[in-house]
Amino acid sequence: MYSQNKTISRISSEHSLANMIALVVRKAFGLTVSSKLSLSSGAPRVYFSNHTSHIDFLLVWSALPKETRESTVAAAAADYWCKNKVRHWVASRIFDSVFIERTNIGRCNNPVAAIINELDSGRSVIIFPEGGRTEGPDVAELKSGLYHIARKRPEYELVPVYVHNANRVLPKGVSLPLPVMCSVTFGEPIHLLEDEDKRQFGRRARVEIEKCRVA
Repeated sequence: MYSQNKTISRISSEHSLANMIALVVRKAFGLTVSSKLSLSSGAPRVYFSNHTSHIDFLLVWSALPKETRESTVAAAAADYWCKNKVRHWVASRIFDSVFIERTNIGRCNNPVAAIINELDSGRSVIIFPEGGRTEGPDVAELKSGLYHIARKRPEYELVPVYVHNANRVLPKGVSLPLPVMCSVTFGEPIHLLEDEDKRQFGRRARVEIEKCRVA
């Protein structure tokens, strides 16, 4: 019983810290949020976003309402977030991220399976389907992971997201974030269409992110 109470206390403490971080992020970067759907839905979703900075996840996650944040995790690249103990602790203990492999992928470490496990457990997942950071505001061609998630679990909503200015807050090679105004735009959910192939779906999903950019 003592061990169980200790675990509950630790989880509560980490949730409190995470919510405090979200408040600081909103204030520090003047974060504004625009959405074409209710962000308070309790149903699991996939939020798929552009990716220009390691702070992207934090901005998307902080843009969500408190009750949604507590059931939303990020798909974190294992090669970056497991590189040292500090990064791993932040990603795993504070944000409870699901670590995914980007290289040497096999049956035992398939990132799609890991994300689907999170969705099936009732949690939403934030992913960055470009597969890596881009230099500018344009959205790069999407990798196939989002398609495979949509094909295997067509019932889950796929929500396009665009993060504005994250590349100016924490560009490549910079360790400390800069106080730049940011915004996050959530678009209308999409699903895989009947007879839509991987290439067609990827193009359409990319366009949906771009729509959020100019919304």
